[in-house]
Amino acid sequence: MNNQNCFPDLCEFLVKYQNSDDDEAVKSCVVDLRVASGEVPLGDYECLIEFTRLFISVDHEGMDVVSGSLYGDPKRPNEVSRSNQIQEKQEDKGLITGAMELTRKGFTGSGKLERARTQATNRELTLKEEGTDLRVKARPNLRWEVREPSGEPLDSTFLADDKLLALTKKPDANRSYSSLELKVKQRDLRISPVHGDAQTEKRFAGLTTTKKRLLDIFIAKSLSNASYSNQQYRGEILISRCEYNHEE
Repeated sequence: MNNQNCFPDLCEFLVKYQNSDDDEAVKSCVVDLRVASGEVPLGDYECLIEFTRLFISVDHEGMDVVSGSLYGDPKRPNEVSRSNQIQEKQEDKGLITGAMELTRKGFTGSGKLERARTQATNRELTLKEEGTDLRVKARPNLRWEVREPSGEPLDSTFLADDKLLALTKKPDANRSYSSLELKVKQRDLRISPVHGDAQTEKRFAGLTTTKKRLLDIFIAKSLSNASYSNQQYRGEILISRCEYNHEE
């Protein structure tokens, strides 16, 4: 196992593999993830680093993912509960009918009031569905999104000896290998000064030149500096990587 972590005080990302009790060919990937806000020196500034969202990605070779083993992947129910609410509304309408007759004494008239009642029924259909939010949610392409439903910065333990997925070696595979990466998107990274005067706060307002420079320093401290040195930066910063050769 080869573990790399450039910010251990911000993210503790531990990975191990355990043999399944039911099938020796199946290996469970067990993960610990603890995230905290922390102070990191960036250039001339002491900065507070916060993550509002992280991603875990898994890559493997010579192995298959065991169906139904993904963590945080509940199936959405096919049936949705439905309730019908019927409201009845009654309206009264009065109709006046009459007749006029010419006599020697002049015009005489007779009339009567007829009341007709009409009933209108409004039918209202309401669909009700209850659900829960997941802090660690499986996404396509063997990725997991880690976030707080409220959007607040991550500051807690999100995985503790949890089985993220299970893998089994292909019978004809010459090599079996897997790796896990912990990444943050640029828009999910908050950088703010720990101590600063009004001028410093002004420099940090918006995506200023100072903030861009500090972001570059943060990327240089991360594993992305080596991973993307010969590639175009794509907006994801690599925080930690765990590699495992299952042949060992």
